[in-house]
Amino acid sequence: MLTRLWRVSHTLLALLFLVATVLLSAPFAYAQEGSEVLSEDVITGREQEAPVLKAVAGNDRNVAIDRKVLFDASSSSLGDQEDSASYTWDFGDGSPLGEGIDVTHTYTQAGDFTAQLRITVGDEVLTDELVVSVYEDIVLLVADGSPTAAELESLKQHAFRQGILLDTVVHSGTGADYVVEGELVDSLIKARDDVAKTEVIVVWTKGSLGVNVLTSFASKAENIEDLNFAKKGIVVVTDQSLSAVSRLAQSAFDALRPEYVLLTQEEALTDVVAARTSSNVLREVQQSGVSSRLIGVYSGRASELSWNNFLSFGVNLMINRGVAVENILLLLMLPIIATIVAIARQVFGVKTFGIYTPSIITLAFVVTGLRLGLAVFIIVLIVATAMRYIMRWFRLSYMPRMAIVLTVVAATIFFVLLAGALSGRTSVILLSIFPVLVLVMLTERFVTAQAEKGLGPAVLLSVETMLVAVAAYLLVTWPSFRTFILAYPEVILLTLVLNAAAGKWTGLRVSEYFRFRAVRRQSSGSDSEEESSSQDSEAS
Repeated sequence: MLTRLWRVSHTLLALLFLVATVLLSAPFAYAQEGSEVLSEDVITGREQEAPVLKAVAGNDRNVAIDRKVLFDASSSSLGDQEDSASYTWDFGDGSPLGEGIDVTHTYTQAGDFTAQLRITVGDEVLTDELVVSVYEDIVLLVADGSPTAAELESLKQHAFRQGILLDTVVHSGTGADYVVEGELVDSLIKARDDVAKTEVIVVWTKGSLGVNVLTSFASKAENIEDLNFAKKGIVVVTDQSLSAVSRLAQSAFDALRPEYVLLTQEEALTDVVAARTSSNVLREVQQSGVSSRLIGVYSGRASELSWNNFLSFGVNLMINRGVAVENILLLLMLPIIATIVAIARQVFGVKTFGIYTPSIITLAFVVTGLRLGLAVFIIVLIVATAMRYIMRWFRLSYMPRMAIVLTVVAATIFFVLLAGALSGRTSVILLSIFPVLVLVMLTERFVTAQAEKGLGPAVLLSVETMLVAVAAYLLVTWPSFRTFILAYPEVILLTLVLNAAAGKWTGLRVSEYFRFRAVRRQSSGSDSEEESSSQDSEAS
C-alpha cells in the first residue's frame, strides 16, 4: 500500500514538473521569437530609411568692413558620407571661391552679399545661402550690467536701421567694481581691431566705472598710438553729476588723447549712435538739447599744481601714470570710514571692536562685495565661537589654542571656496583672497571678546560692529559719492574738522537717551513736584 502511494505521488510530481516547465518556457520562447521578428523589422526599416542630406550655411551675419568672417558648414547633415563630401563657398562679392568645411573671408566693400554653400556628395549637390550685411560705419559700445539686454538689442536695431554696425563689449555679470573693470579692460584689449576701426566709442556704465576702464586700458594696451585715438570721439553716458565725472574724464582724456571726451545722459544715446562720425556726434548732441559737457586739452583744472588742488593734482597724476583707480579710492575712503566709526561711537553710542576692526571689515566688504563679505564674516564668527567652546575641554595654553582655532577657521573658508568652485559659482571663484584672510585674522579679536565679556555681550558687540561696517560700506560704494571723492579729493580734509567736533562732544549720546530714559522721566517728575510745591508755598 505504501509502495503504491509512493509511486502515485512520484508520478504526480513528475507531471507537475513537466507542466511547470512547459508553462515557464513558453513566454520566454515567445518573447525571443517576438524580439527576433522585431529586430528583423527594425533592421529592414533602417535599410529602407535613407539619411536625409542637408547643407547648412548658418545664420545671416552683420559684420564690419575689412574684418575676417568665419563661414562654418559643420552643422550640415551628411550622415556617414561626411568624409567623402567636398565643400565650396561663394562669398557673393566676386572674390575667389573658398574650399573646406570652414573658411574665413574679408569683405572690402560695404553692402549686402549673398554667400552660397555648395556641398558635393557623390552625384548629389546640396546648397544653402546666408546674407552677409557689411557695414562701413562702426560704433563701439562699452557697457556693464547697467543697460538691460532689451535696451542693448533695441539700440543695435536702431543702429542697423541707420546702416551702422554697433559693436559691443559688455560685461553683464555682477561683482565688485574692480573685477568688472578688469574684465572690461581685458575685453577691450582683445577687441583691439574693433577699437582701431571705429571712430566713435560709447561708454555706458554705472558711476565712474567706464571712465576708469578707459584710463586702465590706456595704461595696459600696447602700442596705443597705433589705435589712432586722435581721430576718435569718446562719449560717456552717465546719470551722475557731469561736473563731478568731468574731473575723472579729464584723466581719461590725458591718458588716451582722443579728439574729445563728451559727457552726456542716456537720452542722447540714439542721436550719438546715428551720428556715425565723431564730428557729427557733437552737432547731434548739442542740437538734441540733452545736458552735456565737453572735455578737451583746455579743460584740465588739475593739470598744474596750486595750493587749492594739490590732492586733485596728485590723483590726476597717479591715474595718468597707471596707478589703479581702485587703490586710490581705498586710500581716500579710509579716513571717511574711520570718521564714520568715530561718530557712530562718540555721538550715537554704538560700540564696536575699536576703530581698526570695523574699518578693515568695511574695506574687506568693498573688495569682496557685501553679500560674500557678510557670509565670510558670519562663518568666521560661528566657527570661532564653536571652536572656543570645544577647545575649553583640552585645557591648552592661549597661543596654541588660538593657532588651532585659526587653523580650523582657515580650513572652513578653504572648503567654502572649494564648494564654490565645484558648483561653478563665478562670484566665489573670482573672490579676492586677501580681504578674506583679513577677516579670518580677526578671529582672535572675537574669541578674546567672548572670553572677557561672555558670549552674549560679545555677540552684541559683533553685531554692532557689523552694522557700522555695513553702513560705512553703503556710503563708500555709492557711485555718486565715489565719483565725487575722486573728482574732489580735498573733501577728505573735512574729516579732520568732523573728528575734532566729535572729540569735543560733551552731551549725551543718542543711545544714552534710551538707556537712561527711566531716570530722565523720574528726574522730570521730581522737578515738576518741586515746582508745584514751591508754587504752593508762595501762594500760602
